[in-house]
Amino acid sequence: AVESESLCTQMLALLPTLHLSSAAPLTLEGSTLRLAGAGGSVLLEGMDRSLRASPSGTGGVFLHGDFREPMAAADVSLGTLHCRRLLSTARCTRYWMAPAVGDSAADVPLDSQMVLLEFAAAAPRVGAEAACYALMLPLVDREARSSLSAAGMSLPRFVRRLSRRLLPRLLPRFRLARGLSLHVESGDEAVRVPAGACLLYVAAGADPYELLARGVAEVAARLGTFAPRAAKPVPPSADVFGWCTWDGFYSRVAPEDVLAGAASLNEAGVPPRLIVLDDGWQTVTPPPPPAAAEPAPERAPAPAPVRPALAEAAAAEEAAAGQAAVGQVAVGQVAAAGPAPPPAAEASGVVERLAGRVSLQLRRAFAVLAAAASRGLQRWYERVVSRSRYGSLPVRVWTLLATRLLRSTMEEYYESETDFGRQLGAFAPNRKFEASASGEAAERAGGPTLARLVRELKQRHGVRYVYAWHALHGYWRGVAASLGAAEGLEVQQVFARPSAHLQRVEPQVRWDAMTLFGTGLLLSRPQLDAFFARLHAPLAAAGVDGVKVDVQSGLASLGGGVGGGPSLAARYVGALEASVATTFGPHLIHCMCHSTENLYRYTHGSLLRASDDFYPSRPASHTMHIVNVGYNSLLLGELGVPDWDMFTSLNEAASLHAAARAISGGPVYVSDAPGQHDVALLRKLVLPDGATLRAAAAGRPTRDCLFADVTSDGVSALKLWNYNGNHNGECNGECNGAGTARLPPNAVVGAFNVQGARWDFETHGPVAAAQPPQPVSALVRPHDADCLRPHGGRFAVWSHLGSRLEVLPSGSAAAQVTLQHREWEVLTIAPVLAQGRVEWAPLGLVEMINAGGAVVATTLTRAPADDHDAEARLTSRAAGRFLAYCTPRPASVWREGGELGLPFSYDDATGLLAMQIDEATASKPAELLVHW
Repeated sequence: AVESESLCTQMLALLPTLHLSSAAPLTLEGSTLRLAGAGGSVLLEGMDRSLRASPSGTGGVFLHGDFREPMAAADVSLGTLHCRRLLSTARCTRYWMAPAVGDSAADVPLDSQMVLLEFAAAAPRVGAEAACYALMLPLVDREARSSLSAAGMSLPRFVRRLSRRLLPRLLPRFRLARGLSLHVESGDEAVRVPAGACLLYVAAGADPYELLARGVAEVAARLGTFAPRAAKPVPPSADVFGWCTWDGFYSRVAPEDVLAGAASLNEAGVPPRLIVLDDGWQTVTPPPPPAAAEPAPERAPAPAPVRPALAEAAAAEEAAAGQAAVGQVAVGQVAAAGPAPPPAAEASGVVERLAGRVSLQLRRAFAVLAAAASRGLQRWYERVVSRSRYGSLPVRVWTLLATRLLRSTMEEYYESETDFGRQLGAFAPNRKFEASASGEAAERAGGPTLARLVRELKQRHGVRYVYAWHALHGYWRGVAASLGAAEGLEVQQVFARPSAHLQRVEPQVRWDAMTLFGTGLLLSRPQLDAFFARLHAPLAAAGVDGVKVDVQSGLASLGGGVGGGPSLAARYVGALEASVATTFGPHLIHCMCHSTENLYRYTHGSLLRASDDFYPSRPASHTMHIVNVGYNSLLLGELGVPDWDMFTSLNEAASLHAAARAISGGPVYVSDAPGQHDVALLRKLVLPDGATLRAAAAGRPTRDCLFADVTSDGVSALKLWNYNGNHNGECNGECNGAGTARLPPNAVVGAFNVQGARWDFETHGPVAAAQPPQPVSALVRPHDADCLRPHGGRFAVWSHLGSRLEVLPSGSAAAQVTLQHREWEVLTIAPVLAQGRVEWAPLGLVEMINAGGAVVATTLTRAPADDHDAEARLTSRAAGRFLAYCTPRPASVWREGGELGLPFSYDDATGLLAMQIDEATASKPAELLVHW
């Protein structure tokens, strides 16, 4: 309680730093929520009377639930939603979110965790923008977790489609099509939703980005259970290039693989300074089979065996039939070579051989039928079951098969073909990474040790940070009972009892390994503190610097009978972050964590994976990945630093991923196999010293893309914006002050053609467009980057792929780009500073995708001496080819402290100034002077 009160105080202290001029106050009048004042726009109409409102302090409201009867779950009507357009980010699986856009409440998917609305501004107080925005954030208060969805989501799909498409035409006041519902539950039938629980935050304003920042800060202050981005430390590993072992080796990774990966990238001239040792280093039970086939590169538990019982039976029968045939041939040959049998014996032998042949034919027939049945079952699962909704006949039949007839086969499959059926068997690394149970003994014996690996990575390969992977609860199925007994930990095998709501989000949760075979959990905070201390101690002793913690939101499905998902997540996350803060400082990556049960518990870790994995072999996933990370970062970027995941540089969509990572504002790392690198592409991301040019905030969609269907409408490009400067989440530029022109943060805008595939929340998977994606055009304006809106002057715009400079007269002027499917362009936008006749706009290291990230600082001042008119000062973060726009031609360019001027070239027609900067690093940047 003391920690919570202190955290609330810190969050309230952050609120005055926000720009609140765009806030639009809300008021609850009876059952109607509207903008305050006469004629204020209505947002929600006909809300449930059990809801009451309390003010947020900056014009928003918190809605509380006062239910007449205690209950573990409830659906509360928010009435009719009035808006012009909306954007939701909803859980597509228990682990991840994905975006959805629309124009009514019917377009809000199940388990939406953020809804951003656009509606016409009816009151001038909200500013000069043509639109006003509203934000809805469902909350997690004590044991209660809330989420939003269209009303009637539990109804059959055809009923909901009918209610949306036909009935509103016949009955304009029909509310199901426009109704919004708030679902609240504890995740445990024995745990009641607390009285007066804070369920929903709602606020409005003219600036959608300020609205999100203000909303997250206010929610953090009210709940006291998490901290926003500005209050969390960012690890220095976020600013260096990294390599992860996953896609190169999966869980088969060994020490020699890690060393080979680091050496290969060093030889390519893109030195990795961060190594993420992914799944494969821990001691697990049952142990993986020797020389196991490559596991499917999936992060979520596999939905079904690829070789179910009938397929295995077919294989066994075919093998047996083959052996029988070989045996009969051999006997026949021996008999023919021997003496002739007596007539009676010969007759008996003929009958026996005839019976054997009949038996063989029957076995072969059964094998063929079994194989056909197996293939049919697999196709039925993939085409029907996996795309069916909770409660449907296919899901019920498969659940029965998985939990009864195929249970033993499922268990064998999970243990032999995947890692999802295993549990943590020991805290020490496995024998690939530790030759004996005692690391010290292995060190003395000269065998492999994790400590030796880490030491070699740092001393021989220049690695600065090594992270190790583990699941939040130890391993995929938690902790083995044997480990608990050996370590004095009270491990309980918990069998998941997922709620009906969670099963609607992801029906497959009913037949995954955690549900079928149980998960080893520790349920008290003291036990969890001891668990994480013992889990992290051998890593710290080996020199490991941090951890990547996976499988986090899977805890929600395990809360039944043990206090519910919100309570269980609070215990685990609290113990994890306390251990990391003590052992590793800020070095923590939160992953598979998109349930608010987890997100609204993070007080320490700032790196948050922004979407489902990068899948090298799934072509349709690449554009969806870019869409998901961009839109999810609207919320995640206020909670921490979004991590847009690794990628492989030789993948067919590698440049698309590279461009997105360059403007993401998060870490940049790859998972290439040794020797498999696109060096030219990587050098657009990585500086020679292994650093990256990380942008200052989270990459987010531009205003004109917030509600656009960039995946399926056939015409819209996705535009993502960011800026360069201090990594403090603020955007406070000044320009054209008296005597000195100070540079506002230069901006970067990326345009992407990501049409062609989207996530379908109804069928729980990707859906391809009916027609092949066509080229799209995008207009990129300087004011697409919100931080540049205060600047009323001209802008210099550099196109990375086009190698073209444009000078735009205002922030509303546009540069046009046309993109084929999966094509992209990144534009660096710098405000033009002016002093008298001199104009100046540094663009950066143009061989890098995020060129402006190299500009640490710049000023343009009136000349202090009589020998020239003006002077620009520039600090470059790194060496390389540096471009700037200026006019007129400079008289000279000097290195600070240098005795000789730097050579440069200047194009009188375009105003393009080019120079080569040598010997600049983050620790020793280049200071330049430009004179006119």
